[in-house]
Amino acid sequence: MMLRRAALLVVLAAAACARRDAAAPLARDTDAGDVAVTDDTTDGRDLNDINDASDERDVTDVNDITVANDASDINDASDVTDASDINDVNDVTVDVTVDVTVARDATDAGACAFDVVRPPRSPGPNGFVRFIHLARGVGPVRFVARNQPLYSPAHAEVVVPEGVSSAHVELLAVSYTVQAYPAGDAGVGAMVFAPDDAGTTSCRGAPSPGALTPPLCADIYLEAGCTVVIAGSRGEPFGSPAGLQLWSLSDIAARTGDCDQSAARIVNAYGSGPPLDVDLDDGTPLARGALFREPTGSRRLRAGALRVTVRDADAGALATITGALTPSHGHTLFLWGDARDTATGLDGLLVDDIPLALW
Repeated sequence: MMLRRAALLVVLAAAACARRDAAAPLARDTDAGDVAVTDDTTDGRDLNDINDASDERDVTDVNDITVANDASDINDASDVTDASDINDVNDVTVDVTVDVTVARDATDAGACAFDVVRPPRSPGPNGFVRFIHLARGVGPVRFVARNQPLYSPAHAEVVVPEGVSSAHVELLAVSYTVQAYPAGDAGVGAMVFAPDDAGTTSCRGAPSPGALTPPLCADIYLEAGCTVVIAGSRGEPFGSPAGLQLWSLSDIAARTGDCDQSAARIVNAYGSGPPLDVDLDDGTPLARGALFREPTGSRRLRAGALRVTVRDADAGALATITGALTPSHGHTLFLWGDARDTATGLDGLLVDDIPLALW
């Protein structure tokens, strides 16, 4: 009996050893395979493809500013059927060279290293607004902006001479009622008042006594710029489409990302005038049939000196406008005047659309 038990134990021990010997090579094979895959240099190259420099360039392309380069998309002159009837009294055919007033000197900005002093910022969720006076023969204008009802109180007043843009004024980012008045003897400048609820008015109400235009509803957005413009013909009835008008447009704050290039759009602020065509000095079209108050698409242009010719499709050249574009910044070129005042003609005002505090 004892001999049978000993034999049985010997057999079982041999079987267990056989099982361990059979399992051990499989475990070693698996580990060896895992190491080979982890250290595979081919897989390492595949991982490096993720950071391939060509892929980085593709990402840059995604963020590249694309602009409306097709002048035919900006304003179609064929949409205007009676342009020749609008401005028969102002058929000017002689070129007039006009020096554009630029809000800030941008002729030597360097390689995007701007030598400017940024104004101190105010606390609060703020945005920026500037006021541009393009109403021929009106005299200095006092712009008054107050918050609309139910918004946090804010109040600013800015006096602007004819043909000039104020600097951007930092204000609370809310909705405003804006009105324009003759400034009289008031000095040029801007005043931002302590917040209060006094004088809050709806922009849907009647004009205040002495106002040059009906009131304007204007929104100032967070960390963005807004432009309020007065333009038109003072010889037209109050509130008429051809008369003095107050309107606003958002500033183009996008940068081109290229210090050799800038961007610009055109706004026709020529009161009682025709749709306008605008070409670069080399004949490249910037706008076709630009209508009163309607901004064109933004075009990417070479930074530095700018020279354009402005034409009435029927009457020929009205003016040659010169100015300078800040590297990488967006701009707006306002073409302004009063077509009924044939003695003064058409002028240009080129402004940088990025508030100085955000340079």
